[in-house]
Amino acid sequence: MGRPRIQETQRKTQQIIFRVTPSEFDDLAATAKRAGLSVHTLARHSTLSKGKRLVIQRSQACDPALLKRLERIGNNLNQLVRRFHQNGRLGKMLQPLCDEIAHIVYSDIRKDE
Repeated sequence: MGRPRIQETQRKTQQIIFRVTPSEFDDLAATAKRAGLSVHTLARHSTLSKGKRLVIQRSQACDPALLKRLERIGNNLNQLVRRFHQNGRLGKMLQPLCDEIAHIVYSDIRKDE
């Protein structure tokens, strides 16, 4: 399934280009990093916020190794789902793993509710 089409009124077709000094860019980059945004997203938000202040909330950063491992697990799951759709079945060893993953995911969802 592909990405849903963007409505015509929501498409970003216009560009605004402006130059900044290296020190101005460094300031923007530092602020963007603290906000967890790209420099371009920060500039768009600052421009379109109509006088509202950007509030940066600090959050506990996740371990980069953990994020990388989760990304790999996600890739593996994606491959398994793709093979399931191609073959219509899971291997004998994969079904218990899928059940365990479903149990973990659904138990976390119930905790949040």
